[in-house]
Amino acid sequence: MQISVTAIEEYVKERFGRQASVLQVAELGDADAASATSARAAALKTFGYGRPVLVQLCADGRERKIVLHTAKANTFGHDYRADRAAELILAYDTFNQLPGQAPALDVGVVGRNGCLHSVAAGGEFYLTTAYVPGTPYAVDLQRLRDGGELTALDLQRARGLATYLARLHTNKRNEPALYLRHIRDTIGNGEGIFGLTDSYPPDYALAGPGWLEQIEKQCVAWRWRLKTQGQRLSQIHGDFHPFNVLFGETDDFHLLDRSRSPWGEPADDVSCLAINYLFFSLQRSETMASPFTELWRTFWEVYLRESGDNHILQVIAPFFAWRGLVLASPVWYNVTDRTRQILFHFIEHVLTRQNLIRNQLKIGRFEMRRHLTEVRDWMTDDPVTIAPQLSLFEAYNRMVENDIRRLPVVDRRNLLGIITLSDVVKTAAFTRDSAKVESDLLANTQTVSAIMTEAPITVAPDDTIQEAAEIMLDNQVSGLPVVDGACRRNYYGI
Repeated sequence: MQISVTAIEEYVKERFGRQASVLQVAELGDADAASATSARAAALKTFGYGRPVLVQLCADGRERKIVLHTAKANTFGHDYRADRAAELILAYDTFNQLPGQAPALDVGVVGRNGCLHSVAAGGEFYLTTAYVPGTPYAVDLQRLRDGGELTALDLQRARGLATYLARLHTNKRNEPALYLRHIRDTIGNGEGIFGLTDSYPPDYALAGPGWLEQIEKQCVAWRWRLKTQGQRLSQIHGDFHPFNVLFGETDDFHLLDRSRSPWGEPADDVSCLAINYLFFSLQRSETMASPFTELWRTFWEVYLRESGDNHILQVIAPFFAWRGLVLASPVWYNVTDRTRQILFHFIEHVLTRQNLIRNQLKIGRFEMRRHLTEVRDWMTDDPVTIAPQLSLFEAYNRMVENDIRRLPVVDRRNLLGIITLSDVVKTAAFTRDSAKVESDLLANTQTVSAIMTEAPITVAPDDTIQEAAEIMLDNQVSGLPVVDGACRRNYYGI
């Protein structure tokens, strides 16, 4: 769409009065300006997007100059029309609030016929859609959550949703920059992971600032892994959760909302729906169990078969993390602490266990119940440790270099204790200056065994994740060493 001189002339008359006239039009900085009545104006005809247009006009007997600004599509956050509209509306709303800023006179849209239409007098924007009947899919899941029995229609609907997504995701575009935009928005957007972590209360016991920071860092690392996956760019819904799916009497459905990217990573849609089978199952039985296990498996089996996209299992982790942060949020959902705690562990698990996502989400071998209930499947089985005879300086360096806050103290696989970053820093005279902390610790002759916490609280590999969650809640700790269930000494992980 381009703007013609004729359209500019008509706009000037509407904005400044019917007696107003255009004297010259040129792209800003173009010395060879065109008179509106010159032969050059006839040859020029239109102005493209992204270059400001200088208009010299006469209104009420005096000459004045105005500049028409438009936004050009680019890969710096202006991929979609909505991006460009937001930029210009923000400019109109803020220019006149800043002393010395060129005043904003109007903001509007370019019609399909090239005409200019002001929206400056408006307030908030609105959207009108057609009415579609139906019942949210969430109602089905709530019925099952509250003890309802699984029906053939429930399975049929899960298959239908998987098939719909598989077919939708066959629509591809060769625009790697647009894929990057989607990944970037998923991580850093206000409705993405960073927006979610910022929305958690700062004193929230189940997910404190330190834990949220680690999740953010892991998700950023995942962004760098996904940057090379631009060939996966597909048409997506962007918010495919059970409250946005309206079913009719059988398996026919309509979709609501689509306020996010129309193109992106298919894992966005798949994770958005699939995690709800886990979410509602946790509310029913505090684990992944029937009837939601059947829905989970049915959905995955159909989607993987219909799409042929097994690679989705290698890229879905940050999308599961994002949706998990939404469902576990104390701002958005009213569920038990135990449900939230398991969701938080699920987030940790998918972000750190690439092999689980790649290999064991293949539904024929996937046992979600076991992976959600046994500590062995959640623990980090090769964490950084330290020997008791080593220095506090070495302990400090290991924690800083590995971006961790605690070290199990281990000797020949025997867990002797645990030492935290705060334990070590407290031994330094200057705890707020990292350089001075290192200097103090370098001179400190104490060993790890001198200040470690002996006999720390532990769990066994075959303890349930629910038991581990209760222990952490009761003792206000964010990590537990995993030791042999019989002798409670042989160290396995954390």
